[in-house]
Amino acid sequence: MPGDVIQKVVKGLVRTAVRDNSNPLAPVTLLLPTASQITYDTGIELADLEGVSCQGVKITRSRYPTSEKPKVNLTFPNTPETIALKLNRKFVTRTAVSSSIFQSDFIVPPDGIVAAKPIGTLGNGVAADAVSKAWQLNAAGITDQTALTQGTFAGFDAATTPLGFAIGADNAQKWGSGLWNSTVSFEIPTVIASLSSLGTIPYSALNLRLAFVTIDGKSLLTISFGQVSVDSTGSINFGEGQTEVGFFAGSPEIDLIPLSNFC
Repeated sequence: MPGDVIQKVVKGLVRTAVRDNSNPLAPVTLLLPTASQITYDTGIELADLEGVSCQGVKITRSRYPTSEKPKVNLTFPNTPETIALKLNRKFVTRTAVSSSIFQSDFIVPPDGIVAAKPIGTLGNGVAADAVSKAWQLNAAGITDQTALTQGTFAGFDAATTPLGFAIGADNAQKWGSGLWNSTVSFEIPTVIASLSSLGTIPYSALNLRLAFVTIDGKSLLTISFGQVSVDSTGSINFGEGQTEVGFFAGSPEIDLIPLSNFC
């Protein structure tokens, strides 16, 4: 009946699955957002077999493929794991990691006092009197190359050390009276008990599955690539919040699954 063909038009991508098969006994499907855009380049390059017509004109008698290098490009929202995938490096867990808390545009409170940070927030765990660095702007509005003086937290006096500061437990802070309401930068060392860090192990065995739904919601078009490898070239667009990840792939397997209703 009229309209049936239109109802089978592919509406959009509804599922994206990238599976890591590096451990075949325990494959893992990565938790990634559904891609917002997708392109598939067959990667086929053709060569012409030329000839000459009876009128002496060069013509193409035949064409044949010289290479076939398919590639899938997916555009993902930027998440830690999509960025890791783009870089082709897996996250690993690290413990007792030496790090630092830094800020380049911190405005000192009017009274120079910053309260200690509670559990679960950045700064909790900083040791009292941790050897830190802080800087202010000079009279010309440029960063003064001479670091501010750090004192001990318990005995710090804002009036007698107007251009100084002190660091207490859990990143409590005291700033000298000459710095109140001014902008400073600082770096404070800390040890993070546990975190995820981008390691050096690549994604060596991936497969890719995509699912598209038709307008009527009663057919699911699935496209599967048995083995893909990440193209880690190119840039990561942090400013716009999404990045294109390319996968070198083989020929896809395409299936049409009938449904009563996708949703």
